[in-house]
Amino acid sequence: MRRKVAYDPQQDYYAILGVSPNASPEEIRQAYRQCVRELHPDLNPDRAEWATRQLQRVNAAYDVLREPALRQQYDRARSGYAAATPRRSRTAATRPAAAPDRPWWQQAAEQSARARAYSDQSTIRSTPAWLMVAGWLRRGHLRALEPLWLTLVGLWRGPYAQALVALSCALALNVAFLVHALLSPAGLERLGLSADPTSTPTAMPSATPARLYQACLNPDARITAPSSGEVVGDTFPVVGTVALDNLWAYAVELGYAGPGQPQAAPGVWRPLRTPSPQQTIPEPPLRDAPLTDAPVDLGGQPAGFYVLRLRVILRDGTQRPVCDVVVRH
Repeated sequence: MRRKVAYDPQQDYYAILGVSPNASPEEIRQAYRQCVRELHPDLNPDRAEWATRQLQRVNAAYDVLREPALRQQYDRARSGYAAATPRRSRTAATRPAAAPDRPWWQQAAEQSARARAYSDQSTIRSTPAWLMVAGWLRRGHLRALEPLWLTLVGLWRGPYAQALVALSCALALNVAFLVHALLSPAGLERLGLSADPTSTPTAMPSATPARLYQACLNPDARITAPSSGEVVGDTFPVVGTVALDNLWAYAVELGYAGPGQPQAAPGVWRPLRTPSPQQTIPEPPLRDAPLTDAPVDLGGQPAGFYVLRLRVILRDGTQRPVCDVVVRH
């Protein structure tokens, strides 16, 4: 006996499966399998009754649309209804309802994923781009990403879309402000970097502390000879150790502190040894070796107290506490 197919606008089979009326048999088959995966009662034990009702609707739709003869009969009935019914009085077809315990944004995405496959029962409109992306994910090897994509679409199409746009703009402005602050010269300086790509860490700090640092507690960065308080002649060598693991460069300076015992650092320093401006690699470590290329020459200089200062700069551009040795000439 030949089966007769009728059209119920409240149970539009294309809407239930979430496919376009001109979908291919393969697309209908894939959509049916996706619905079964979502709605099978065994996969929804906490809402088995609801899932059973929805799956019955899916099965009824697929039983008709998978058979070419029944589908052709159904399409004629569907077209006749669209032609005979005024546009404003047509009732929109529905798809399987979203699970009531799902978040609103997922319900919105699930509803629109199928119901928006067509928006008018008499005119086939072009499929929205976001729905085409969902279909591409479903047909490809990225099926696991389809729920995430539909959730994002549901958020965008939900009642809080404007609030999300405002929050996104605020976040973008904050990120842009942070990037600008970090890439500005002041920000690079805070990070220990240089805004000038041609500069190197060999530039020694120009500020001179107002007091002396005579502790020299670090055995890997100190002057060992002459010792503090020693009386020196017109010429004498400067021996010491500079062997820090992250050493970049070092400098030795000499300052006159006056005829009396110094209470503060000299106001003027004379460089005895400075790193090369063309330095591109760290200096080699030294242990109990001369720190200057030539002995210090105080010939013709006034008698009194002199301060030898060792400055050590690290590879990140920071400077270690200086080591000061006070000698008497």
